[in-house]
Amino acid sequence: MTESSPLHPGMSSGKARGAHRKRRMQSILIALAVAALVGAFLAMAPQSQNKAAAIDDAGDISWDMSGGTSAYNAMIEAVRQRATRRGPDQGSSTLREGMLRTNPANTDLFSIDVTNRNVGQSSTAPVGFRLLMRASDLFIVGWLVATPQGEEHVFFLKGDDTGYRGQTGRATFHEADFGGGYPALEKTAGRSRIGQVANVAAWETNFRNMIATVAGESDQQTVAQALLLFIPAIAEAARFDPIQASFAPTFQNANSHTITPAEGELMVDWSKASKQALASLDTGAAVNFRIDDPQTPGVDFEATTIQTLAAILAICLISAL
Repeated sequence: MTESSPLHPGMSSGKARGAHRKRRMQSILIALAVAALVGAFLAMAPQSQNKAAAIDDAGDISWDMSGGTSAYNAMIEAVRQRATRRGPDQGSSTLREGMLRTNPANTDLFSIDVTNRNVGQSSTAPVGFRLLMRASDLFIVGWLVATPQGEEHVFFLKGDDTGYRGQTGRATFHEADFGGGYPALEKTAGRSRIGQVANVAAWETNFRNMIATVAGESDQQTVAQALLLFIPAIAEAARFDPIQASFAPTFQNANSHTITPAEGELMVDWSKASKQALASLDTGAAVNFRIDDPQTPGVDFEATTIQTLAAILAICLISAL
């Protein structure tokens, strides 16, 4: 029998040393591979943790829908300030003519915590929900609902999961079957955002439908329909002053507003308007922004100077460049 033990070097001692070196090299390679994996995990983990922590950094926004127009306007202003916040070495968030600008480096999420005291609720029903918004582009990526029993459920629109799992870090994760772009939302909702009616009754219904997702009582279509009001009323209103002005009265009394075709077009022209504003501010380029629904008298939205464009555009999308 060939002896390979160190105690019996014999004629096979060279093979033994070779096998030992081979095993040692394999161990080193395995250790290096494990170290690389751990390093990659550690490099990725802080980013997810930072994004998650930003939601609960005491800079988030509370909105009681029953507070009427004033509460709505205060929420929109808070969203604008939170989304465009910059560090001390990142310059001002305000451009000339009073327009704000997004911060492409700020990929954090923040929340709008939504309640509605006009909606009666049982002791077992959630008191509200929190919309999750990405600061860099004012894109609503999901929502979270917490039960009175302390259970949290976080819902992300398709493809937008950031790893945030609530204040406890243990929220049950759900992914919607649809994304947050208007084509996907409208397909799932079975209707267009244009023609959607906003009034107190509609807001109360859609508020109930959002919190009902935690109990599985709202299907994908119902949630998409609710988001077709909440997204324009928050994200688009933060971007555009005229859209804010259209929605603001709908939170009190018998006021109502129907999203018009011109408003629907404005909602997808944020990049176009931002490019014109930034080019005008940077180089003095001419402004020629126009949205005209032929079914309405007069031009719906028009700007030929940076001043008139600033009356439409509240926030410039910097990544538009």
